[in-house]
Amino acid sequence: MIAKTTISILLIDNSVTEANLTTSLLVQGNDQFKVYQADSIYEAIRIDGRRTLDVIVLELNLPEINGYKAFQECLAKMPHLPIVIYTQQHNEIIGVQAIRAGAQDYLIKGSLDARHLQRTVYFATQRYENTTQLTTSNNQITQRERKLREAQEIGGFGSWEMDILNQEIWGSPKFFELIGIQQSTSALSKRVYLDLVHPGDKEKVQDFFTSLIQSNQVRSSRHRLFVNGATVKQVEMTARIQIEESSQQVIALGVLSAVYERYETISELEDQQYSEKLTKLRDKVLHDLSFHIRTPLYSMVNFLYLLEDSPMKIQNKEAFQGLKYSLDELQQHINQLITFSLAAEENASQTVKSFDLRKALQMMEKMLDFRRDHHPVYLDIKLDQKLPRDVLGDQTKLIQVFYNLFDLFLNLSLEPRRVAVRIKAETTDPDWINLLISCRDPQPVQSEVDLNEWNTESGLIEHYQDSPDNENLAKINLITMEKMVRSMGGSYKIPREQSNSLKLAITLPMQLVQSAPQVSATQDWIEPLRILLVEDHFLNQIATKNVLHTWSSDLTVDIAENGLVAVDKFKAHEYDMILMDIQMPVMNGLMACKKIRETSSVPIIALSAYASEQEAEKCIRAGFNDYLAKPFKPEELKHKVFRLASLVR
Repeated sequence: MIAKTTISILLIDNSVTEANLTTSLLVQGNDQFKVYQADSIYEAIRIDGRRTLDVIVLELNLPEINGYKAFQECLAKMPHLPIVIYTQQHNEIIGVQAIRAGAQDYLIKGSLDARHLQRTVYFATQRYENTTQLTTSNNQITQRERKLREAQEIGGFGSWEMDILNQEIWGSPKFFELIGIQQSTSALSKRVYLDLVHPGDKEKVQDFFTSLIQSNQVRSSRHRLFVNGATVKQVEMTARIQIEESSQQVIALGVLSAVYERYETISELEDQQYSEKLTKLRDKVLHDLSFHIRTPLYSMVNFLYLLEDSPMKIQNKEAFQGLKYSLDELQQHINQLITFSLAAEENASQTVKSFDLRKALQMMEKMLDFRRDHHPVYLDIKLDQKLPRDVLGDQTKLIQVFYNLFDLFLNLSLEPRRVAVRIKAETTDPDWINLLISCRDPQPVQSEVDLNEWNTESGLIEHYQDSPDNENLAKINLITMEKMVRSMGGSYKIPREQSNSLKLAITLPMQLVQSAPQVSATQDWIEPLRILLVEDHFLNQIATKNVLHTWSSDLTVDIAENGLVAVDKFKAHEYDMILMDIQMPVMNGLMACKKIRETSSVPIIALSAYASEQEAEKCIRAGFNDYLAKPFKPEELKHKVFRLASLVR
């Protein structure tokens, strides 16, 4: 072995005989190694303070400390030196732990000759030196990157680069902040960036990207972006072409900076800030309004279905039919209100959660079928029996798509029409499906407008009139449906038909959820069960109580109209279970659950109108045993009630 410089070795070994033997192996035929001996870690520290050392050769059998702890102590006291363990302890576990903790090697005495021991020690010093240099370089790079990010923050610009071949853009955190998109590990396509550009500047930006390819000169483009779908921001993009020598990849390298414009007066700035707050408040009110209206509406439909199956007198039947007609008319106007609010919504983000796909589609089918008696349009919906059950997706937007489909066909023609709707799943990989929704209206559409020209928001404003006609209402429904589909990551197309009949094909990607097998809860309950139903809505009180009573004659139900009444009733009576609404006046369900949990572990199921994983986690943290989102199927509630009841009996 040839060493260019002298290597100073600190040998730590309590046995003089063993230390001398190891020293003779290290210096045998090798005048580049100089060995210093120490019989303890204390002595080693003293020598390290007086000598310039390169490496430690450590025996684990020491008088003051032994085994793996000897290595730990040596590493802690002299972290600046590489350590090679050369010991009599033949312990594989200690060897693995030491290597993982930073030892350069773990050798057993007597297993190596002089040449192999010398080579191991020499390579340990070189490897440690290279690792130290690499760590230093990485730290320097990290510091430079941090300084670059700070400079970008101070200067208000973000760096970016684009692969000319695949048109993908990678950017710094400041770049994504400027364009109003959350940064992810994947690249941003040029098409997505162009979608953010103001329509009046799209051609200019496209010319900017084209000019980059034509020469390697620095190019700039000042243009406007729609940030978060609401704010118009003026930015300046500067770049030039570069060729990476290692990969011969052609990239555009540049920066993006915000162009700040000065407001003429302070009052104009205040007016704009007030307008932005008002817009956010409007969007929230419209969103909450549409959400809270549809939940009790579904309860009313279920309640009417229960009444329809009950015997009633002729005059009651007439009143019942009048109630159905009034409810259908209310539902029609509410759907129109929700459609307009969603069309005006500026940020149609997706709320992903786990839900039962089959039950959601069946619920939607039931709601649309309720309108069948009073409207000429009938959606003949057929569900594929192979549809999966549990998926991750946005259930609210999925149902809204079908409402928009119904109103689209309703406003296209006043003549009776039967639209064939087929729903099936296409497997894309073991964890994902594409939900395929095909619609075909065999009758010709009266409108002569090309429907393919409707699926754009650029002309949406002109459809908002004081009294929109049927064609404009159809346009708004189509545009809203397109927004819902796009927000769910899906797509749709409208094939051209010679007969002018209408066909739509919608594709929605959804992730499968592997559900754990559930214990059947369909059998009747054979023991008395006392339930406290906490619900402020009187229709939900009646409908839920009727459903509960159908399960067993031994099941009794008391009602509390808010959380405070529920706490008082629970103190006065003993209940086997509580079904608790969350949003209630006086005291909400979360606070009531916490009060009850102070003295009891009675099973409590949360019934929440907010269907989200965050809401479920919040309920569980508050002390609920289970969670069920409204609207729910009676079978879902029955399963949860009987399952919890069986666990506490």
